[in-house]
Order: sequence, then structure tokens, then C-alpha cells
Amino acid sequence: MLLRRRAALCCRRTITSVILSATRCCASTSSSSGVSIEVQQWLLDAQASMHSLEVASTTSSSSGQLTPHEEHAKAQSLMTTAAKVTTFIEGLLQSPASYPIAKAASTILISGSDMKAMIPSGSLSSLVIEKKDMSRVDYTGMSFVDTQCNDCDLSRSIMMRVAFHQSRFVNCTFDGSIFKANSVKGQTESTVFVGCSFKFCMMDVSELQVLHPVTGSVTPPQKWDRACVPLFFDCDFEFSDVKSCAPCSWMFRNCRGVPAFDIDAGPRH
Repeated sequence: MLLRRRAALCCRRTITSVILSATRCCASTSSSSGVSIEVQQWLLDAQASMHSLEVASTTSSSSGQLTPHEEHAKAQSLMTTAAKVTTFIEGLLQSPASYPIAKAASTILISGSDMKAMIPSGSLSSLVIEKKDMSRVDYTGMSFVDTQCNDCDLSRSIMMRVAFHQSRFVNCTFDGSIFKANSVKGQTESTVFVGCSFKFCMMDVSELQVLHPVTGSVTPPQKWDRACVPLFFDCDFEFSDVKSCAPCSWMFRNCRGVPAFDIDAGPRH
């Protein structure tokens, strides 16, 4: 029970932080931009939900303990507000880079955040994200599902236990990021990195788990099906620490800074 309350408190703090930051973004943009009107409406709804939470908290503190009905109502209110935050964040990620609020939002809200805290579902699904600042983000435990990122900055981020399901990254920057214990699920060339920069990053593809697209069973590296493994095309791995292995060496095509492997031997120097 104590851990549940602490988790709820952490979620409330994250939601409150997002709302306050969004308010600053909204104040710095023109209401005639079109996006700001939508944001202002979202803020009104989200602030109303947070007000309900505050009222519930005040009531519980004065009475000493919440009744089961009050506890349920409070949890429902938190879930509703969290869903609104998720919708808002996904909307900002997909907003055109030309909108005044888009740049401010990606810098203030996304950069340096814990993505799992902002999107409790842990999934970025069916999104097209262009020219957004998504750097210094902790993506631990997240999933990229049918998502495409173009010209995005994901540098100095943590990519641990991230699941890539049929997603595509084009001309993105991952400089200084950490990739470890990730998984891939999908069909032919399900996840592709094209023209991306991985300078000064740490990547362990030898631990990569390839999941069967139907059964979800894990395939060991020695039996990887090349139709289910992510491919890196024309990417830059200069000055990076890439831990690879013979079965996965073919994944890197026309890439710079990747150790060369023979099929039956170790790395060539």
C-alpha cells in the first residue's frame, strides 16, 4: 500500500510538472497559432482534473483516512488526468515543427524527462515525429510501435529494455546515448535506422533479443532470422563503444566506426 501511494504521488508530481510547463509554453505563444487554442482547452481540462485531486487530498487529510469510495474516485481522477497528459504529449510530438509552441514544448516538456512517467502505458504508437528535441530522455521500458522519427535529437538518452516494433528512424541523432538489453519484434526490416549518428554512444547489440512476430518467443543470436533484425544504413558510429558479434555483424551496412567481423571468427583489426 505504501509503495502504491508513493507511485501515485510520483505520478501526480509528474502530471503537475507537465501542466505547469505547458502553461509556460502556452503563455509564450500566440493564440492565433491554432495549436495554442487546443493547448489552452487541454490545460483547462487537465487543471480541473488536478483541482479535483487536490480537493480529494484536502478532504482525506482533514478526515484522516480515505473511504474505499473516495480512494477509488481519487484513483480514477488520477488515471483520467494521466490519460490527458499522454494525449497531450503525443499531440505535441506529432505537431509540425513550424508551430511556435512545438519547439518550446519539445524543449521544456520532453527534453531531460522520464518518458515512462509521462506516458504510463509505456508505448509510443503510430506516431510520426519530426524535428523534435527528445534528448537526455530516459526511455527505459518504453516501446516504439509503428512510429517514425525524422530529424529528431535523441542524444544522451538512455535506451534500456526498449522494444522496437516496426519503427523507423531517419537522420536522427543518438550521440552519447546508451543502448542495452533491447528487443525487436516484427517482419522484414521491421526497425530501420537510416543516416543516424551514434557518435560516442554505448551499444550492446550482442544482447539484443529478437522476438517472433506471432509467438513472442525469444530467438538466440546464433539463430537470428535476418528478416526480423534491425538494420543500420549509412549510420555513423565513430568514437562509440559498440559490442557486436559475428551473427549480427551484417546488421551494419555502409556504417562508419563499427568493428568488422568474419562469420567464423572474431573482430578484424
